[in-house]
Formats: sequence, C-alpha cells, structure tokens
Amino acid sequence: HVFNAKINNNALEGNVSLTYSGESRASFLYVFNNLRTEMKNEALEYYLKRADRNMMVDNIETSDLENRDDQLSIDFNLKQDNAVSSFDDEIYINLDYNQEYGKWLFNERNTDYEFAHKEYLSSEINLELPEGYKITELPKGIDVNTKNYKIFVDFELTDNVLHYKKVFVMKDAVVKKSNFKEWNETIKNLQSIYNQQIILVKD
Repeated sequence: HVFNAKINNNALEGNVSLTYSGESRASFLYVFNNLRTEMKNEALEYYLKRADRNMMVDNIETSDLENRDDQLSIDFNLKQDNAVSSFDDEIYINLDYNQEYGKWLFNERNTDYEFAHKEYLSSEINLELPEGYKITELPKGIDVNTKNYKIFVDFELTDNVLHYKKVFVMKDAVVKKSNFKEWNETIKNLQSIYNQQIILVKD
C-alpha cells in the first residue's frame, strides 16, 4: 500500500497503489469473483473507500482479476475529506486513514489469538508539504521485533516530503497469550501515533 498525497483545502488527495500476494490475493479474488458481474464495480469502490463517506475514489485500474496466479494490483485516485484543518498559520493533518491493527487489544482474551494465515503488511504514505510550511515535530516511531511478530513504524522527512512507513509481520500466524502484555503495550503506542496529528507551521 502506497499513498502519494498532497494537501488540497481540507482534503488529502493523491494516487494509491495496492498490491496483494499469497493468501491476501487468494482471499480477495475468491470474494470478488463470486460476486455477480453487475455488483463488482460497486463492490470494489465500496471496498477501496472502506465504507467511509469521507473517501472518494476514481480512476480505478486493476491487474487481471480473473488471473489467480499473477500478483494482484489496484491503482486509484483517492480524496480524503476532513483530514486537514487550518487555523491561522498552522495546518493540522490526520494522516493515516487505515490505522491497521489499531483496535487489536487483547484485554480480556484468555487463549492465544490465531490468524487465518501468516501476514505481511507494508504501508507507506508520502505527504508532499505545501510550499512555505514545515513540520513542528516528527512523531516517534515503533520498532518491536519478537519471535511471533514484528511491528515497525517510522517517520522520515526528505526535502519537502514526509515519509510515513509501517510494517506488520505475523510470523507464525499467532499471538501467544504469554505475549499479550507486550503486544497490548505496543498497540497502545501504535494508537498514540494514530491519534497524533501532524502539525505544519509557516516556515
């Protein structure tokens, strides 16, 4: 998942590129190809918008969705409304619309959590800063690598582009009950990042 974004009024706009392989590709194609033909375009748009009324997608291009062997890719233009607010000389940005694993706290669970399959998710948002603005402070990232999972989040500023990268790896498709405390602490740190706005000020 790569989103190359710019700020336009109170929206983030840009191009999104999605790629799927392995089990994620197989699962997507199974569901999509079992839809009635007249429902497929509408269902794909609904999926890409994540049922969010603040999302608008267009210019959708896909690889061959009938081919179960090649890597699956989807490219589209995205406009995310209500993601940007301006006050005087400051701009506040809610950058992350996916927030993967942000609600995965195991507070009351008493057994291991097993995923349907091993998972590897990589996400990147590249935000072009508007001319004349700078970031007040880069959020701190996360780098947790255990026997069962890896969660990595990083922010880097290169020239006038903010690179926001995330990697989630579920190595053996399970989070052990014995690791719940560490897992929950990591997810709470992840939630803090998701809730933190990016603040731009005039340079």
